[in-house]
Amino acid sequence: MLSREQAIKHVFNKHGESAIYVTNTGYLSRAIYDLYPENKNILYMQGSMGLSPAIALGIAKSTSRQVVAFVGDASLLMHLGITHTIRDQKMNNLFVYVVDNGCHESVGGYECSPLEEKYAGITDILKITNDGKKPRVGTSWEKNIKDVVGFINEKILLNPGPTNTLSCVKEAQTFNSDICHRTDDFSALLKETKQNLLTRFSKNANLNEWNITIFGGSGTAAMEALVSTLINQTSVIIAGKYGQRSSEMMDLYNIQTEKIFCNNIEELKINKQYKTVYFVENETTTGEKFDLKNMSRLYPNCKFFIDATSAFGATDYKKYLNKINALSFCSNKCLQSTPGLGIVIWRKDLKTYNKNYYLNLNKYVNKMPFTLPVQSIAALNKSLKSSIMSQETYDQRKNKLISDFMAIGIECVNKKPSNSVIGFTHPCRDYNSLKNFLKSRNIVIYDGIDGIKNSFRVATMSVLFEREYDYILRCFNDSCVR
Repeated sequence: MLSREQAIKHVFNKHGESAIYVTNTGYLSRAIYDLYPENKNILYMQGSMGLSPAIALGIAKSTSRQVVAFVGDASLLMHLGITHTIRDQKMNNLFVYVVDNGCHESVGGYECSPLEEKYAGITDILKITNDGKKPRVGTSWEKNIKDVVGFINEKILLNPGPTNTLSCVKEAQTFNSDICHRTDDFSALLKETKQNLLTRFSKNANLNEWNITIFGGSGTAAMEALVSTLINQTSVIIAGKYGQRSSEMMDLYNIQTEKIFCNNIEELKINKQYKTVYFVENETTTGEKFDLKNMSRLYPNCKFFIDATSAFGATDYKKYLNKINALSFCSNKCLQSTPGLGIVIWRKDLKTYNKNYYLNLNKYVNKMPFTLPVQSIAALNKSLKSSIMSQETYDQRKNKLISDFMAIGIECVNKKPSNSVIGFTHPCRDYNSLKNFLKSRNIVIYDGIDGIKNSFRVATMSVLFEREYDYILRCFNDSCVR
């Protein structure tokens, strides 16, 4: 016989954080709240004895998520007819657990009739001990319903940015909009944010060697700031649309370039003559990785200008600082903050060129020439301090996703897949069919790779990735069944 806490944990461990839970009124709800007070995926019953399976059935019919109902043995007997309704509905995402202590514990411990060994529509009957009263559920029904509905409707963004952010980051964005950017407090916040960015870049980097420029803009704005201010002549690798975009910028600014076209890093040849090379580290449009270890091997006498828009936060650069001239990125994507900031980290000893006005990096050295989106700075700093993401974590996500997708017939198309966005092919659906299938389940993906049938892209950037992974995998598995 289990304790009540053991029975509850058994069910939660089995179904995970991505399921929706409906609890029976009484001590059972109190015990679940005592164990999981911060969870927003639990609907707490108040005053409706025995109706948790019926409510769970209604929820299960409106979502693809697993829906789990807890009900006491005495409560089940009060509405026993629901078991046959559940059986007849044949919902494969609904699970009903009866927690059986042989009595109405919360209204005085009165004995109830013993249950049969099994019932139609019931997943399992868990025999438990009488474990007494816990504190009341510490939430209002209005907030509880709002939290659960928000959880059900939350979009899981598997596109490569903008992506899901932590709740504390959203709060920082919301509650820091009424700040003057010319105050000492904001200057201190900006200084702290720059130091946290430099630490994320590499713990071996310091502000005596590197400038950090932050301005209102996108990853493309950061790319253009780097290109127009720091480059006068370079070789540029074009392996996708973002490499092509940088090349077009260089042409616009009359920068002398040698264009190197390829599909992946394996097509590049060793060249000891190149002095500088511009490349996209994680090519978002294809999912291909151009990692610094192999780029350094290919171009041993070269310094790099790097578009790290889909890589910064998912790469540890400490081993390659001496190979890097500059890199550009944005506040979202792998940093998991809100969009709106363009960022460039660049060596202080680089020669600069005045070819742009707003995006001229020289204007930002030790100055704040233009108004910054203050709330975005606050959100970015909160994310940098709160997120535990690293190259190792992103690598683990990539490897697990590729392996688990392969097991259900979805294959990776990349020669060297990046750890933040990966290209796949689906065994039986084209992109539009798959997009619509997943959209109905609140999952967003990105379109495919030119020339590859049934291809699509999945990013590993979302803060919901681990919590929702089982649900994500189940939805993709269902998409393969026609």
